[in-house]
Amino acid sequence: MTINIIWNNYTLFSIEWWLKLDDDSELWCSAFEDYPCVRGLVKFIENRLGSEGFNVEDFINDSEKIKEWWIELYNPGSTDKVAASKKHNQTFTPALMDLINVYCSKYGLEIKRM
Repeated sequence: MTINIIWNNYTLFSIEWWLKLDDDSELWCSAFEDYPCVRGLVKFIENRLGSEGFNVEDFINDSEKIKEWWIELYNPGSTDKVAASKKHNQTFTPALMDLINVYCSKYGLEIKRM
């Protein structure tokens, strides 16, 4: 699945996650990648700097939490395809979307599913 996090028609991040086969072990796992979009991030921060209640350090830390969550807290390891698919679709995707929804709500951003 791929989503873009949007503000004022600018993409701030493109986030992609999928189920993948580990060629070495022939086991399956969830994979995750996020792509920051510099123009969108700069435009958003330029607009928000000086706004009441906006703290650029908090924004940066909150933005990094999405990737950190994947690396430190969730990274599920490999397993058979059926178990990996179930965990990916029933646990990982809903938890990630909850995290992204809270982030977007806090900063007035939109989610666009690709």
